[in-house]
Amino acid sequence: VGSDSIPLHRYNFSQRNNGSLYSVARRMRYHIQGSTLRINPKPSTNDTITVWYVPSPKKFLEKTVTAITRGSSTMWTVGENHGFVVGDTITGTGFLPAADYDVDQTISAVGAATVTTDLDSSGLSDPTTFGSVESRFNFFSGWDSFVIVTAATDCLVKEEADITALTMEKEQLRARITAVSEMRDLGEPVTVTDVSSYYTGFNYFNYL
Repeated sequence: VGSDSIPLHRYNFSQRNNGSLYSVARRMRYHIQGSTLRINPKPSTNDTITVWYVPSPKKFLEKTVTAITRGSSTMWTVGENHGFVVGDTITGTGFLPAADYDVDQTISAVGAATVTTDLDSSGLSDPTTFGSVESRFNFFSGWDSFVIVTAATDCLVKEEADITALTMEKEQLRARITAVSEMRDLGEPVTVTDVSSYYTGFNYFNYL
């Protein structure tokens, strides 16, 4: 609001109509319902809301490339229903020459069967061997460690070796990931609803 930043408090679902009579930014509350963030009362067009959140993990994708269009950006033909979105980081794998195309790049546009990246291939030759493009992610909350430990456990099982230590570590990682995924709203704890004053509006000073 202006040059001031005001943290918003949460409201319970039963309080969803309480703020309809107010437009003061200090009395705004938020509520997360499924994948929807609701603000009550409705913000004015002059307000800026910053949302801090833990994103859901993305699915690993790998698609075989059948054609390439070179230029200041590079368009890869990967087939329909590829699942990539703008902003994803991908890398080429299995291309020859590898030094030209097996590099990280960011998707700038997607089509029904194509993805366009920021790779400047205008000075490159067409690949002599086509490979595939696959997802690249920055992991958080132990997701990458869980994959590594799971793979290591599977290897030890095949060797008929002791997996006790890895099993314990895997369960610790699982608990950490589950805890983060269940509590995606880390702003503040759940509040108690005063049902005796159900129809009263939000009072900023009483809710601090």
